[in-house]
Amino acid sequence: MLKRDLKFFFHSLARASLLLVLLASICIGAAAAMTGGASSKGDIIKVAIVDNEDSVISRILINTISEMDYIRSMISVEQTDEESAMEAVKSGECTAAIILPENFISDIARGRESQGNVYLSKTVSSQGELIESAVNFGEKLIVSGQFGVFAGEHVIDEHDAGDEVHDDYLLKSNTAFLAEIMADPQRYFTVEELSYENSGLDTVQYFVVCWLCAMLFLISLFFIQFFMRDCTRPLLSRLASYKLGAARFMLWKLVIMTLFRYIIILAVILPLSEPLSITVNLITPLAAAYFITLSSACLTMCTGDGITSNTLVTLGGLLLCGGLIPTRLLPIGVRYIGQMSPFGAAKAIIEPMFGASPDPVGLCFALVYAALSAILIKSRITNIISGKCDA
Repeated sequence: MLKRDLKFFFHSLARASLLLVLLASICIGAAAAMTGGASSKGDIIKVAIVDNEDSVISRILINTISEMDYIRSMISVEQTDEESAMEAVKSGECTAAIILPENFISDIARGRESQGNVYLSKTVSSQGELIESAVNFGEKLIVSGQFGVFAGEHVIDEHDAGDEVHDDYLLKSNTAFLAEIMADPQRYFTVEELSYENSGLDTVQYFVVCWLCAMLFLISLFFIQFFMRDCTRPLLSRLASYKLGAARFMLWKLVIMTLFRYIIILAVILPLSEPLSITVNLITPLAAAYFITLSSACLTMCTGDGITSNTLVTLGGLLLCGGLIPTRLLPIGVRYIGQMSPFGAAKAIIEPMFGASPDPVGLCFALVYAALSAILIKSRITNIISGKCDA
């Protein structure tokens, strides 16, 4: 059977070579497009700031804060006048307008109460909630910094040091507080880049995994005849008479397609190992290749329509696992279904190479699907031999 299977494999490969290149190009392009869409700069929030003090120190302070890495990655700050800011908020061009009062720097330096205003656009409510949270967080940080000043005031009041000492203390301590903010605010924060939707992968890694799995599943479309050509009652009965059962019939077909997919996986991940921080090993790609080969073979042989079944499993898996629609837009229940799908199980096998933690649910379902596929293939061949179903 090996020579016959190799002959059919290379025949199918030769006929589908151009289509395989086209499929690879489509998957690469789709992965790049989804990566760009998920990390689009269009998601950066625009905020208008009105600086009514307009002093050198206020301009430096605003510029320093707006240029912080963790601020700049989410928020684009534009200084403008109050009328333009309010118009931008009403039209939805800006998510928020922050109006800073006159003399707010000197008020902070002298310990006087000063209050600004934040106006949020109703047209982008989800971004408005983020701005509101950021403002509240900033307010808490300023209050936290002021606690030290308050402690000093308490000591001055206890010792009745007088108004002159009190005013001098407030000026120096609050000025030092502002100077510290402008000097090096970065050392007070640790910037941590979270994984894409808690997947343990960054955005590029996530979509590379998704579309690599899609390509591996869709390869089956070009090798349907490779599995089905010999799956006839006369040939299977003849093999059975020589004590060659379903396992021997499927052995080289599964081995050849597993090695073919294995080579494709290595061809994808080896060039990307350094830029995407992939820990390459030889076992994980082999396990993924065998699982997808066995699952696809089952779909091809047991449904009678390998094109429809493999396409549905692939596109359905892409949809449920966030390969077509960003995961954050999918209900939590849909994500769980995707995790338990054959596509999600294949993804769970490959992801640890990219740095994600092993997914016990996905890996368990991979074992279940592999066992179920083997049982269904054997049952299908047995039924063909016995005449209970057509090939």
